[in-house]
Amino acid sequence: MAKVLYIEDDADDAVILEHILEQTRTLQNNFHLIMDFHASGTNKFELIHASRLTAGLQKLRETEIDIVLLDLSLPDGDSLHSFERLHREFPTIPVAVLSGLKDDAMAIKAVQLGAQDYLVKGEVTGPILLRSLTYAIERQRMLTKVEKLREREHFMAYHDPLTGLANRQLFFDHLNHALAQSRRRRTKLAVLFIDLDGFKQINDSLGHQYGDAVLVACANRIKGCVRESDTIARLGGDEFAVILDSIMDENDARIVAEKISTLLSRPIIQKIKEATVSASIGISLYPDDGAHDELLVRMADTAMYEAKAAGKNCIRMFNQISKLRQHGKWRNEKHLRNALRCNEFELYYQPQFDVQHSCCTGAEALLRWHHPDDGLILPSEFLPMAEETGMIEKIGEWVLHDICEQSKRWRQHQLPFERISMNISSRQFRDQKIVHKLRDIIHEYKLPPGVLALELKERTVSQDLGFAMVMFDQLKQLGAHIVIDDFSATYIPIMYLGKLPVDAIKIDNLQIRTMLGDNYDPSVIGTLVILAHQFHIQVIAERVETAQELDYYRSVQCDEVQGYHVGRPMPVEMLSNINSVADPQPVFTAVFGAS
Repeated sequence: MAKVLYIEDDADDAVILEHILEQTRTLQNNFHLIMDFHASGTNKFELIHASRLTAGLQKLRETEIDIVLLDLSLPDGDSLHSFERLHREFPTIPVAVLSGLKDDAMAIKAVQLGAQDYLVKGEVTGPILLRSLTYAIERQRMLTKVEKLREREHFMAYHDPLTGLANRQLFFDHLNHALAQSRRRRTKLAVLFIDLDGFKQINDSLGHQYGDAVLVACANRIKGCVRESDTIARLGGDEFAVILDSIMDENDARIVAEKISTLLSRPIIQKIKEATVSASIGISLYPDDGAHDELLVRMADTAMYEAKAAGKNCIRMFNQISKLRQHGKWRNEKHLRNALRCNEFELYYQPQFDVQHSCCTGAEALLRWHHPDDGLILPSEFLPMAEETGMIEKIGEWVLHDICEQSKRWRQHQLPFERISMNISSRQFRDQKIVHKLRDIIHEYKLPPGVLALELKERTVSQDLGFAMVMFDQLKQLGAHIVIDDFSATYIPIMYLGKLPVDAIKIDNLQIRTMLGDNYDPSVIGTLVILAHQFHIQVIAERVETAQELDYYRSVQCDEVQGYHVGRPMPVEMLSNINSVADPQPVFTAVFGAS
């Protein structure tokens, strides 16, 4: 039964309205309405009368009301001001004005203010009232549903669907806000990077559904260790991050980290099964370890890996790592400079293949460091320091010169190709001098237009799409080919690609699965390929490790693939042998990271 509150000071008018409502009870049996309350079998209205506006407001506070009929001539109300007061306090309850005045201007004004209808006493009949009440209630319910849907969509855009925690985007938004607050207040801030130890074994032995339950339990335990003002995020997989703002010193951060570590190490019982995890936690501090968001997160991530290297289930502060690095053999700026001077860097190549024709189309060049004492060092071990010290720019220039020199030799041996690509780090991309440097190098090696391709991470591009578009235009004028790496449509909506001068995207199914979590659907890869092709954008799949994955990428019309299943990283001599019988249009990609 729908409850109608009639706020009217004239008792006779209230009796008349009750009589009209009686008529609607027989009309409703033949009045076909697509309504929630009608469909559920409710076909009656219950009239509740209040003779004053204040009495009506009190009724609304005490009783669940479906709709209000409001007279504008009340002893304690003044025309439309009565409606405004009621609507301001109860904005989700539909209100129809029932006035003794036939005033078109007032009717229009009432609807503009939010009234569902404007009825005139003496003209109201049973059918008119029935239609007004039912449509007003249904309209309000539909608006409420739409608003709830919008709220849910907004929540899902900024939260992890499994745990309800902040996602990566919201985490960085909160981190930037917290950093701004810390600068103004001159307070410290900590970032905790948490990685669960042994979680893969839980997924493998007990299944992903049980693993998800463990992740939710871990998220709730972390919540219990921090303040409401702190931010907790799930960054993907079994990685969590925490922002602790307004702390006194590193001891405050360590105390919280120890609480988290202790609580996470307790057995987790789900569905009678017991699982045990631990946590490796890295901590970075503002302003001690960095002044901006990416650097702080990277430092906390580096500290977390140090915790894992130390045997897992422990905590490491980044500033402690920095002190240790000062005494390291090769992890500081001095040794990076020496590596460049002594030609200790080398590029390995991982071949790429045309997935439809099964022929080699090019390669991805992976940076390696051959240290005279420590042997082969992977980029994950030295590039964080290169980024921190600014050496990444000089190393990047060396990589570009080296692959251009190599491409020159390949051309001399009549091994034709159309494109050489290299990854541009976030720091390099923000430096507008890169345009001038690339122009000089292109001129030096006499590279034809389209030979040089530049590869940037999706997150790097998304940080300032306006700036990215300007930079892309300048780089395209140099004849560069633009590739977005690690694309998952997480930071850049897929439909926005059509506005960017992008030539190709690189996708990683494992990364997309991790980013989407429970929302992952295998068809998402095929959808990405179709949409990219609509924008005339190539799609290159990375980390192809099984024959099944290769068959799948072929079935969804992916353009190129690379991964251990089709070819491991190899010295340049081996790649040249492959290339001699390859497709005449190879693509060479240089990136600053392990595949």
